[in-house]
Order: sequence, then C-alpha cells, then structure tokens
Amino acid sequence: MRRSALAVAFSMSLAVTGCAGGGESDRDDRLTVDGAKTETMAIERSVVDSFPAAEVVSVDQASTGVLLSCSDDTYQWTGRVTVQMDGASDRAAVLDVIAGAFDDQDGYDSTIDEQTGDPRLLVTGPGGAASVGRFDESSHLVTLASASRCFALREGENSYDTY
Repeated sequence: MRRSALAVAFSMSLAVTGCAGGGESDRDDRLTVDGAKTETMAIERSVVDSFPAAEVVSVDQASTGVLLSCSDDTYQWTGRVTVQMDGASDRAAVLDVIAGAFDDQDGYDSTIDEQTGDPRLLVTGPGGAASVGRFDESSHLVTLASASRCFALREGENSYDTY
C-alpha cells in the first residue's frame, strides 16, 4: 500500500503516521474541497461524541486545514481535533473508543500500531480517507489527525491555500 501525504507529514511531526491509498482510482469527482472539509470534520466530531461526556474536559477542532497530495492531480483536506480527557481512561480504552466510532462508518478499517513506541490507532477509509488517533497518557490528551477522501481541485482553487 502506498504511503499517503498524510502519513508522511504526520510521521515527520512525530505525532502520527499511517497509510492510505491515493491516486485517480480513489478520487471522487463529485467531492469538492468544501465537501471534503465538511465530511472530515463531521467524522472527527462523531469520534469526539463517542467519548463519555463526563471524561471530556475540552475539545479543540481545527477550523481550517491544508491540502495534501494524493497524486499529481488529486488532494486530501487535512484536519485535526484534540480532546483533553480527565484521566479516568487508559490508552487502550481511549483507542477502543476511537476505533468503535469508525465501526459505524462504511468502509473504514482500523488497527493498533505498536511499532513506534506509544500505540496509536491507524484508520483507513474509502477514497483514500485516513485518520490516526493517539493518546498521551501523561497529559491525557487525545489527538486525531484526519485526511479526507481524495478529490480534484476546481477552477480557482489552489493546493497551497488553507481551507
């Protein structure tokens, strides 16, 4: 499987890493940058809503994101949400909650990656969609980095802009 730009960008930041498909076969010609952003942010919110409300101290969802390349002419919108937890749950329980949130999403698969130290959840979805969930037990901070399904830019849109 080809490493997506999401995987490379997040592995360099040491926050997360993952694999996703990419390229023309994964492109949704009906999907726009705004649609990709809306869809990805909604999935992130559904993950946050999966946590027990009493354990969530605060939520910070990025309102803008950048585009990463799936192929020469397709892109993914990238987002991030962080959740400050109260410390009642351990890493395994938090990652199970994140995985469970994706169980309800059609075409998504998740796996725990323990090869790089702290275990994290790698999620792949349809059309090149990907997410990576991480839980820092010392700070009780959940980080979910997400990338949308792949899409082509429309006239007037620039891959270097923030959306």
